[in-house]
Amino acid sequence: MIVYNVGDTTNPAKRHFDLSRIDLSKLEERIMDMPTTSLSMEQQFKLQVLSEQVKSLSLDQAQEYLLEVMRQNMVKENLLKYWMKKM
Repeated sequence: MIVYNVGDTTNPAKRHFDLSRIDLSKLEERIMDMPTTSLSMEQQFKLQVLSEQVKSLSLDQAQEYLLEVMRQNMVKENLLKYWMKKM
């Protein structure tokens, strides 16, 4: 549920989201139902292989790996934002 400020409803710039009133469980269900959030069979297999590989990592290796994955994800996010602006 998204709640708008009841002040000036004619000006969309003055509307705001009351995040405390959003039912996150329903939002999560809707996101998971989207076709882009489900993994292909090949992706599921790769994830399973990766899962087995990371079990043997030390704590330091796992932390380095996590940070590198997050860095790459941020780069990907920046590229997507850039491409969306250019379209």
